[in-house]
Amino acid sequence: MANRSPDSSKLRFLFVHTATRPPLGADTWIQALIIRHLDRSRHEVNVACATGPESQPTPTFSALGDIPELSIKPVNFGSELFAKSLVERGEAAWDHSTDPGPVRADLGIAPDAPVVICVARIFRGKGQALLIQALALLTRKLPQIKLLIVGQDYPPKNNHTNELRALCAELGVTGNVIFTGLRSDVPRLLAAADILAMPSFQEPFGLVYAEAMAMKKPVIAFDNGGTPEVVEHEKTGLLSPQDDVPALAANLRRLVKDPELRTRMGEYGRQRVETRFVPRRLAEDVARVYTEVMGRTSAS
Repeated sequence: MANRSPDSSKLRFLFVHTATRPPLGADTWIQALIIRHLDRSRHEVNVACATGPESQPTPTFSALGDIPELSIKPVNFGSELFAKSLVERGEAAWDHSTDPGPVRADLGIAPDAPVVICVARIFRGKGQALLIQALALLTRKLPQIKLLIVGQDYPPKNNHTNELRALCAELGVTGNVIFTGLRSDVPRLLAAADILAMPSFQEPFGLVYAEAMAMKKPVIAFDNGGTPEVVEHEKTGLLSPQDDVPALAANLRRLVKDPELRTRMGEYGRQRVETRFVPRRLAEDVARVYTEVMGRTSAS
């Protein structure tokens, strides 16, 4: 988008980039090349993009951040991921009143057993091994607890699932952990669970956190990367320091033991998804940037 600034002879340009995770498309690299070479004596250049946390900037910000005389306007595009999920699965799929009984019966889980679910590609960065270690600290006093590990090895044949199975055997929790493989019915699985846990390393956004919140499930995760932008500690879930297995176990124990807290966090999480991680909010943020760059005040 381009328009003439009312206060100067410069032509204003606005580039909007929605990428929040790699890889970048060729169009972004081409636009970065154009942005870098626009004559700043004749052009005022602005970019609206997700910047990400300082420890893990988004790929767009990494590609554009060192370009001189460039105004970067941060916009949280994390909601694009959940909006994509809504489109692909259909809004009706995220029905938090879905009966948990059928899935529990299919998986051989008792109706009153506490269930923790982790939905992610299976590789070390997603933290499934740490979650199993935390579970092992709980089973003596919570022998009925179950952990559902949903997903498949990434990349395929990386053998991490077998490593996790071996870890379960070593820690004596094989009977507490269910590997479901890749599933297309994630909303039904979330409905059957009590808690979503994904203690991943430097998660850029964490789509599954928003999906769990849409299903009124509290979230357990590490306090790193972009996770705190999605999961509000003590409101939609509990965050602990990265790689701190005892703290992770303590958070799991707390939520398992407190159904009222789970319900309260679930309700708040659903409200947050409905107001924050929806296409409408994304559109409003982008419109605000357009208005600012064009130098016009909002009609509202």
